[in-house]
Amino acid sequence: MTAPLIERGRCNAAPGYLPGFSQSVLLAELGVTDAALAEDRLAALDEALRPLLAAPATALPLRTANAEQRVVERIAQVVTALLRDAELPLFDAPAVVARHAAHGRFTIAVPIIDRAQRAAERALGWVVRWVNADAADAAAAGVLRTELPALREQVQRAAPRGMNTAFFLQAAHEVGMPWRRVVGNMFQFGWGARSRWFDSAFTEQTSNISTRLARDKSATLTVLRQAGLPVPAHGRVEDADAAERLAQRLGFPVVVKPADLDGGRGVAAGLATPQAVRAAFERARALSANVLVEKHIAGNDYRLHVFQGQVIFALHRVPGGVTGDGVATVDTLLARLNAEPLRGEADSRALLKRIALDEEALELLREQELTPDGVP
Repeated sequence: MTAPLIERGRCNAAPGYLPGFSQSVLLAELGVTDAALAEDRLAALDEALRPLLAAPATALPLRTANAEQRVVERIAQVVTALLRDAELPLFDAPAVVARHAAHGRFTIAVPIIDRAQRAAERALGWVVRWVNADAADAAAAGVLRTELPALREQVQRAAPRGMNTAFFLQAAHEVGMPWRRVVGNMFQFGWGARSRWFDSAFTEQTSNISTRLARDKSATLTVLRQAGLPVPAHGRVEDADAAERLAQRLGFPVVVKPADLDGGRGVAAGLATPQAVRAAFERARALSANVLVEKHIAGNDYRLHVFQGQVIFALHRVPGGVTGDGVATVDTLLARLNAEPLRGEADSRALLKRIALDEEALELLREQELTPDGVP
């Protein structure tokens, strides 16, 4: 049996921060037996990953002319790129932190977050197996490529949930504020008595009662109405028949949405037909047992961000869509829009999302007497 090009040694997570790092790291010992062949296989890996990663594993300036050290530095860079692609908040560059007496043996440091050691070890193992696989064996390379989606999913389980946490961690890094993961999606910012615990945008000072009210849309509407604020007429419904009857009573257009979810999940607005209401009810019911039908109120959608009683900024949320030019089809216009580099998938942290031609979108097209291959 041919000796492996890369030999893996011990792996462990460093508690606290190593010199030169602002977050935890995975320390891994690697040995290189054939640097020239390993570099060739890493180049092939770069080529294979380029179309698969949102942020390719861009090579950083390598710090040495030593061929074996170049190989382990490049492995550390590729592992870091895989972890970042799976949305781990990594702000430091990987590095070689020790060169051992044995020829070709080094310790690399790959930035990670707390509780992500196993995810990082999986990514490292995948890269090492790629380099050790026979480059002439297309089947072996193909098997490794098919493993990549499962690897990304495994790493994502260790990533913070939602957009807020990642942005807060990045802001803390930029101002030099230490942080650590406490448990789950809860992070500590700063040390000692002045530290704060965050779970997304919630802190230990967030009102429990207000939060519970905000997560129950029916209760929120009741409290707002009691305070004299205008709210749309609405009601909870148990099935599609009840949803259709309530929509008829309220008058079209209406909105159907889960009563206890956030982030716009399951919300369908501007519904103008009984068929659209029934379909929207089924989509909302698949996400929650509590479904609301309410009168649609036309207008702009704003999200206000409030901190300690003051509005910090306002966000104008614009519905997704395309504008016709009389030449291109809806499909073509949508492909152009979704190709914009600032757009990401619906479950990503990108502020702009790619638009899917789902059932709701197709219904909106039908209302305008259009199809995906029509020219608006």
